[in-house]
Amino acid sequence: MNACYFPEGTTTDGTQILPFKGSILQAALSAQTEVIPIAIRYPLPNHQLDTRMAYADNTTLLESVRNILGIPSPIVELHFLEPIAASGQSRQEINQLARQAIGRKLGLD
Repeated sequence: MNACYFPEGTTTDGTQILPFKGSILQAALSAQTEVIPIAIRYPLPNHQLDTRMAYADNTTLLESVRNILGIPSPIVELHFLEPIAASGQSRQEINQLARQAIGRKLGLD
């Protein structure tokens, strides 16, 4: 069984990482499986961050979809990071390891 969640509990424009909510990690602990952190980045061709892709703040879903559809060639990077074994770790430890790994990859640690 696989599950995906966004641990910040909300969205940002990608310029920061908010504190992670760890309660949903209980499913991984109960299943004694791995957690695979995934860093998502929306770069511009010049490698700067493309905040037009953000679904954050007071942006509505419709506004977000319109913004994305208005970008001629959007770029999305998905970085699948080193799996974290849930066995023998607490939710807080897994949460911290995942947040650190994502922060490092995005240069936001």
